[in-house]
Amino acid sequence: MAIVINNKQIDTILITQRSDEDVFVLETRVENVTFIIASMYFHITRPIDIHLQKMQAILKHGKGVGIIFAIDNYAKSTSWNDVLTNRRGKTLEEFLLSRQLHMAKEGSCCTTFRTCRGANNLT
Repeated sequence: MAIVINNKQIDTILITQRSDEDVFVLETRVENVTFIIASMYFHITRPIDIHLQKMQAILKHGKGVGIIFAIDNYAKSTSWNDVLTNRRGKTLEEFLLSRQLHMAKEGSCCTTFRTCRGANNLT
C-alpha cells in the first residue's frame, strides 16, 4: 500500500504502532486540524473480533481527534444497503453503534466490483 501527498499544507505521518499488513494508519494535519485516517482490510477467514480490536486500539490512539475508517470488511448489513445482514454485519453494526460511529455508504444502482463471475457492491 502506498500514499502520495503532493500538498505542502498537508502534513501526514504513518502511525507504525497501529499499522500492519492489513491496517494503514495515518495522522494528518491540515492547518490547525488533526485527524486520523485508517485503511483496513478484514480477512474473511479471520474472526471479525480480531479486526474490531484493532479498530478499538485506533479509536483509543486517536481520542480527541476525528477519525476516518475506510474498511474492506466482508460484512453484509441492510444498514449499509445490502439485501441481507450476516453475522459479521451484525457484529460490526453493534460495534459501530456502541461507539457512536457512523457508516457513510450510499446505495447505488451501479456495482462497485465486477468480474466475469458476477458483480457486487462492496462495503
